[in-house]
Amino acid sequence: MSQIKIDENKLTDFINNIRMSEKNLRNNQIQNFNSNLTLNTVSNGQKYIAYLLILICMLIASLSNFYMFWVIMIMMAIGGLIARWYRGTNNNSHFRKYSELIAYLGFANMVLIGLAFKTYDYTTNKIGIKLTNKIETYKTEYGNYPNEIKTLSEKLDLNLIEKYIADKIVYQKTENEYILELKFLNHNLKEFDNELKEWN
Repeated sequence: MSQIKIDENKLTDFINNIRMSEKNLRNNQIQNFNSNLTLNTVSNGQKYIAYLLILICMLIASLSNFYMFWVIMIMMAIGGLIARWYRGTNNNSHFRKYSELIAYLGFANMVLIGLAFKTYDYTTNKIGIKLTNKIETYKTEYGNYPNEIKTLSEKLDLNLIEKYIADKIVYQKTENEYILELKFLNHNLKEFDNELKEWN
């Protein structure tokens, strides 16, 4: 019945009515009922694609703006509360279904954000270690730290995503040392600790 666009309560009422009606009246009842049906033009595949696009937009909005992240989290909480407690006239209320969908999308968005942060932390630490090794090797060969790191980062064996992140690293040469800074997904500016081999 997934391809039929119909209210579940109407279908239940129809089944009950036709069960109790006379046999000679059933054909007319079925024909009248069929004429009111409309095929559902949106397939399950199209729905899932739409959900995926919505989820991608939510993820981008959450990562680009801290306030949008909290707006989505609040919407997820409200949707979850409505889906849990609101019943309306029946358990199949459209309002409840959409609230449940919002809650699921919000939760999926939260999980993806967590994975994105973990992946970003792992990738940036890997880049930081490679880059500091190159800088230290440069100092060993030439006696001082380089004035810029673009040439060094180009020599690293990095994939496209790693190259994109490496280009965002800000290098500052001091009198006796150097500083590597990078803005993270939470918009915090972190400095690479060469001893701990991580961004702090």
